[in-house]
Amino acid sequence: MSKLKYAINGPQNFSYDMQSLSRQHLITIALLCLGYFLDFYDLTIFSSSYSQLIPEQFGIKDVSQIQLLYLKVSNFFTLGILCGSVLFGVMGDKFGRTSVIRYSILLYSISIILSVFVHNLPIFILLRFLSGAGLAIEFATSSIIITEFAGSKASSIIPTCTACTT
Repeated sequence: MSKLKYAINGPQNFSYDMQSLSRQHLITIALLCLGYFLDFYDLTIFSSSYSQLIPEQFGIKDVSQIQLLYLKVSNFFTLGILCGSVLFGVMGDKFGRTSVIRYSILLYSISIILSVFVHNLPIFILLRFLSGAGLAIEFATSSIIITEFAGSKASSIIPTCTACTT
């Protein structure tokens, strides 16, 4: 009944003790937010502007070669997601989700930022592979970690807010 009351009345009675968040929690939440932001950037900018990005960055002018290159890069990105989900999944079981997701988002963020400045095609494809590997565990784990940090009072609202940002 209290969840229904919360859904109807809104968050005016909702309180959360920020003192229970440690420095590690705040670093993890900041990295999760950075991961979501860069993922949004990646999805909107790269996916929608590849036809301008590829000729500008790599000097390829033929439309069919641009489309083939985009498919090739997308395939390596997807392969990176596959490899990253297996690798970071095993590492998450061994070392813990929180520490593994921090490094995977760091890998994802660095590879996305570096890919903007690269003019070498094999390095660009490698960076897209690494960004896929880093992204693999972000969506699977980040909402779970945020919910665990938020506690039981916010366990229903946090995943909803997280899903609305994507």
